[in-house]
This record gives sequence, structure tokens and C-alpha cells, in this order.
Amino acid sequence: MPISGVAPHIGRETRLYAKGQYWTVGRFDVDAWDNLLAWAAPRIPNPLEDLKPIIASLPPAEALKLIGEVRKERPQILTIDTPIVQKLLFGTVEGGIQVLYELLKKHHPDISRQTVLEILQEAGPGEIDKAMGDAAGHNPPRGKKKGAGGDRSADADGNHQLAGRDPGAAASLSVASLGNSAHDAG
Repeated sequence: MPISGVAPHIGRETRLYAKGQYWTVGRFDVDAWDNLLAWAAPRIPNPLEDLKPIIASLPPAEALKLIGEVRKERPQILTIDTPIVQKLLFGTVEGGIQVLYELLKKHHPDISRQTVLEILQEAGPGEIDKAMGDAAGHNPPRGKKKGAGGDRSADADGNHQLAGRDPGAAASLSVASLGNSAHDAG
């Protein structure tokens, strides 16, 4: 089964200059995704945990109704593409640090999160966006392509997906917010 948005734009390693040296930024791969998801999961609020103290005091029917409503709010499956995970990783300074940390530690195993913050601050959003874009991969040119996976078409932003699929289901890595968030920290 083809995965929309992944295979056509596999990332590559790249380098960025900060703190008087070049840093090798690894590409996004399954290990990086797994590590980022493991980092993000415990930071995502679990409303069911908040209910524990009051559930016992509610009538069973009311408790079940409340649990059902809360379960609708939180995704049952967390993946690297889950919107709340994406928001945490690419919409916060802490997430931006963690993403770049994961991509740098393959080639710089002794790097610290503090050093990553300093790299983010010194390099600035333009350099970080370029490095993160290279690591994530770039979308192919806009237009319609036919391949083994079926018809592929690009939306207005150049995101590709299989024809007939929900455009909202396509995976997307937002690197612009990472650079801006990191830059705002400095």
C-alpha cells in the first residue's frame, strides 16, 4: 500500500554552519520518527488521566458518557503524522530543538540539546529551514504524474497524493515553523 507523501521525496543528509563549524544533519528516517514519537507521546495531555479522580463519584452511565466524549478528543493512535504530534514537534521551541537534536546526533553523538538550541539561535530560520527541508525531502515539481502507485496530482501547495485520496490525509512536515520557533527563542 503506497504511503502518500513519503516515497516521492525522501530526504538526504545535509550540512549547516554554526558555532564555528559544520554540522551534518541526518535525513528523516524511521529511527528518527520513532525517537521523535517516543519523545512527544508523554508530552501530549491525556484527558482520561484528568478524569480518574472524578469518575468514581459519577453514576456509571454519566461516567461512560463522559469517557466517550473525552476519547473523541484524543486520537486513539499516535503517529508521527498525527496533528497534535506535528504541532508539538514543529510548532514549539522544545519540539524544534528535539527534531534537530535527533537529526544531528547520528553524526554528532555527543551533542547536547543545549548545543542544538545554540545552533538554532545562531544559524537562524533560513539556514535551519533549508537544512530541515533537505532532511525531510522536497516535493516533486507540481503537476500530474502517473506511476506504479497510481495517478498522483499536486494540490495548490505542491503536496502530492494519490488521486481520490483525502488531501487532509497526506503527510506534511512543516519546517518553516521550526525555524521561526527556534529563532524566536533567541
